Amino acid sequence: MKRFCLPILLLGALAAVPAAAQTPLDIKPGLWESTMNHQMSGVPPIPDDVLAKMTPEQRARVEAAMKAHGAKGPTVTKYCLTPEMIRKSFFANSAPSEGCSNSVVSSSARGVQLHVDCGHGEQKSVGDMQIQALDSEHVKGDGHFKSSSGSRSMDINVSFTSKWLGSDCGSTPPLAGASK
Repeated sequence: MKRFCLPILLLGALAAVPAAAQTPLDIKPGLWESTMNHQMSGVPPIPDDVLAKMTPEQRARVEAAMKAHGAKGPTVTKYCLTPEMIRKSFFANSAPSEGCSNSVVSSSARGVQLHVDCGHGEQKSVGDMQIQALDSEHVKGDGHFKSSSGSRSMDINVSFTSKWLGSDCGSTPPLAGASK
């Protein structure tokens, strides 16, 4: 079921953008904190073959869990960005997500626009994300994704703000899925 989780969709989308195609954002390395808000509407895009194997009770629990995840408040995470990750583009990953084609629509030291197109069997996800460095210590972004499987589809809107907390990451790990 984890293919349907928003954080995985987002990180997979952002992690698969080729480093060579992007100008690094002009931001500071170190400890960052991001607050992400998201809204989901529609029917969870669970493939028909998976639904066929579920009892009505299992299906109701999965759908309720996905709706509850969409209704959650903001998610706050802390992560570390190293100078090398920023230089190489922290969106880059040595192995792109399976079934995804990603493109940088535009890129500069102040902002990045991305388009993501993923497919796995009958499940498809398409979306666009805009990320803006307001200054070297503040970043914001927003995006819209549509995920579908057969006649079931879900719209996902995300927005986030990130702020630099300091140069020392302490024991906070690097951003998940990013090149190190």
